[in-house]
Amino acid sequence: MVLGDVEIIRVVEWYEPFLPTSDMFPGAAADVWKDNEDWPAPDHREPDGDLAVLALQSWVLRSAGRTVLVDTGAGNGREQPGMGPFHHSHSDFLHLLARADVRPQDVDVVINTHVHVDHVGWNTVDADGQWVPAFPNAQYLIPGDRAVFVGDLLHSPVQILEPCCNSNACLAPEQAVTSRRRILGRAADERELLVPAHFGGAGALEVRRDGDRFALGPWATTSGKKSASACA
Repeated sequence: MVLGDVEIIRVVEWYEPFLPTSDMFPGAAADVWKDNEDWPAPDHREPDGDLAVLALQSWVLRSAGRTVLVDTGAGNGREQPGMGPFHHSHSDFLHLLARADVRPQDVDVVINTHVHVDHVGWNTVDADGQWVPAFPNAQYLIPGDRAVFVGDLLHSPVQILEPCCNSNACLAPEQAVTSRRRILGRAADERELLVPAHFGGAGALEVRRDGDRFALGPWATTSGKKSASACA
């Protein structure tokens, strides 16, 4: 694929039926698969065993003379109990990269979208009993911070402490409270920086859970980085 001046290459390490659809998607009604049985097979569902079909893949991005690798699959010889085919797996990932004309030393940046075992496995390789970077010249990036921009969901930090406290701009009060609790819960659980449209002070902060309530966490600093001290 080519997007503007960026070439995108898909590198598939593994592509097989994985788990029964009822195990993979326990919250999905059976009718979802029955009503859509004409198109998911064979790329997304194996109908004979009712198995969800998944791919384990990485993406190579080339632009302006730089090579970026997004996610690095399951890796070889890893202890991954409970991960089915990825436990002690042996793939030819580096050869697949070579077929795409990518040598390990050519990779400038490795981006791990998150650190599940099937996304970071080829970050390192075993060299005579020592784990060393698989891509020796690359900068490895793992995103640790997230922000959620919530507009008019909140007008005052008081609404974090009392989510049922609507402003005069909340035209659907019950829905506003529900939305506020949901977003605050996610921000607390994911440690997202909460960025409302109208807060004074630093303008943004983290949220903490306090039993079944919410509490104010660290405020953002003027540099945009999270502060080490917490607000009472």
